Amino acid sequence: MNKLSVLSVPNAKRVFPALLEPVSFLFPPLNSNKLSPHSNEEQKPADLIQKNNETIFDELLNELRESVKDASLIITRQEKPLEAIQTKAQIDLTERYIRHIRILKKSLQYIESKNSRIKEEPSTVDTSLSWFDMFRDISMRMNESWREELLAKCVAIEDESPGSISLKTLWNIGLLETQIFHSFALFLDSSLELDGYPIILLEREDLTLNVESEDKSYYGILIYLISGLIDNGLIQHGEFELPSEEPIKVIGNKCSAIIENLKQKEGITTMIRLEGYHCTDLGLDLYRLYDPEYNDISQLSFQALTDMLEDSEGVSMKNTL
Repeated sequence: MNKLSVLSVPNAKRVFPALLEPVSFLFPPLNSNKLSPHSNEEQKPADLIQKNNETIFDELLNELRESVKDASLIITRQEKPLEAIQTKAQIDLTERYIRHIRILKKSLQYIESKNSRIKEEPSTVDTSLSWFDMFRDISMRMNESWREELLAKCVAIEDESPGSISLKTLWNIGLLETQIFHSFALFLDSSLELDGYPIILLEREDLTLNVESEDKSYYGILIYLISGLIDNGLIQHGEFELPSEEPIKVIGNKCSAIIENLKQKEGITTMIRLEGYHCTDLGLDLYRLYDPEYNDISQLSFQALTDMLEDSEGVSMKNTL
């Protein structure tokens, strides 16, 4: 029995199986009955299925790492240079597959869980062959842990709704520099989410505050971080409009609220206009792949938003926390 045949990923649709299939030739038979292809998977709890799948991936990865170790020993004993070169090429290829498979394992948690950022939408678009080629090329590189997480979420979102992750987004994930990513993460941690859009509403003097990641490994002055993000096309400054047909949910650090257009009851639809720093289209694409860890600066934006709307006629803001 091939290892792939015992994988059970009920929520996976097209992208995940397609990314896994080309590497199936690497896997020897599995001497395990943890998940039989004939078992009634619908009776198994989702978390048990996910745990078993992760175990299978771990076994696959361990076997591949062992094969790399064995091949490395063989090289030291080979007397013919050509054979050594061929063995080294096989090692390099196997290591590339290990990196690819490791990302697919990470994506399991997002495919199996009902992630609020992965919204099921009807789609008549198929994921293009170019998308698969580009994803494999990036996933097989020596990636940082944060880049692996972004790629894993790409699999889950694209699998749920084909066409959601564009080639441009994938390309930029592959090119994104570590410092720029962490600066962007700090911006998002310092922002408010309004109807799914991150925004910072602070005056210039407040932007001179220091900001740091939760683990204190990345830090900087907010205005300098924002300036670099503007240069890299992730952030822009200007007027920000929100439709008001439905209540707008506001989320930040230890704060949440609902903004409502009181005139909507009279059939009057308006736009709520704010001015601040917010994401470009490229920034929004990356934002969907990141879960903010809101900080104290986020609370300052919340207070600024409260002050802006306090005297606004026809708009109410109610705290929900």
